[in-house]
Amino acid sequence: MIRFIFSFLFVFLVMEGHFRIVHGAIPAVQRNALIDLYSHTGGTNWTDRSNWLGDTGTENTWHGITCDSGNNYVTEIDLSTNNLSGEIPDSIGDLADLTVLKLYGNAITGSIPISIHSLTDLTFLAFSDNQLSGSIPTGIGTLLNLTYLSLSNNRLSGSIPSGISSLTGLTDLWLDSNQLGGSIPTDIGNLTSLRSLALSGNQLNDEIPISIGSLASLQYLSLDNNELTGGVPAEIGDLTGLTYLSLSNNQLTGTIPSDIGNLDNLTILLISNNRLQGQIPEEIRLLINLIDDRSDFRYNNFSTTVSDELQTFLTQKQTGGDWETSQGSSGNGTSTPLTQDDDSSCFLRSMY
Repeated sequence: MIRFIFSFLFVFLVMEGHFRIVHGAIPAVQRNALIDLYSHTGGTNWTDRSNWLGDTGTENTWHGITCDSGNNYVTEIDLSTNNLSGEIPDSIGDLADLTVLKLYGNAITGSIPISIHSLTDLTFLAFSDNQLSGSIPTGIGTLLNLTYLSLSNNRLSGSIPSGISSLTGLTDLWLDSNQLGGSIPTDIGNLTSLRSLALSGNQLNDEIPISIGSLASLQYLSLDNNELTGGVPAEIGDLTGLTYLSLSNNQLTGTIPSDIGNLDNLTILLISNNRLQGQIPEEIRLLINLIDDRSDFRYNNFSTTVSDELQTFLTQKQTGGDWETSQGSSGNGTSTPLTQDDDSSCFLRSMY
């Protein structure tokens, strides 16, 4: 009789969903971290807050939350473009099983929590298009499984942590449109899996490191709108997979290396508004995939005495068609590439 009663009670409890063997439940610390995220980022005003704060065991039904098949832990958060505001709570670091964290396209303020270093399973991290401030935590270099990192279009300051060079699995690194200063890390060449590197629209200074030539998989490189000095490294000619290269609006000097002719996959080349001088190398005519009317060579100190063939090529590829009348100006004053923002945003959107 006792065994019968126990069996009946067990079946009843299972039917009621009280045993994790049926419904599962994420750890309380992870549930609390989700609730913290909701309360700290104005959850009641989110565009979509379907099922949030439901009973224990329902977390996998909350909008933007993905759990493992047994609903035992949270694996993904995607609350992008969902009207989040306020700050990311420190307890985000308690979601230790996260592989994807997408909070881009909101109005989040404050700093990136230091506790982010605890999310060592992360492969995809996107905080772009918010209002984040402060520095990039040095602990981000411990996220060795990251393949995608985007912090674009925030208010981040300080330098690029050297630890980022430890993230050798990264395929895409987007830190553009912030207030980052200092040098580009010399170990950036360690990131040999990168296909896109966007550092434009910051306050980066010093020279472009020659190690950038080690990024053999790179397709997209934007370093424009910074304070970079020195010459264009000949090693850029080793990036034969590049389709987009923007160095405009810096303080670059010297000549364009003839090695640029190796970049025969380039479709857009933006080098305007620097202090480059001398002859534009004839090898640039080898860039047969440059799209007409999309590149920019203006506002430098290039010699306009070039071959007829080069003259025709540059005029065809130059946005607006007039490149030579602007030469001899001081540079760094009047030109903003017309194509840069559209092309970079399209490339970035294709990654999400």
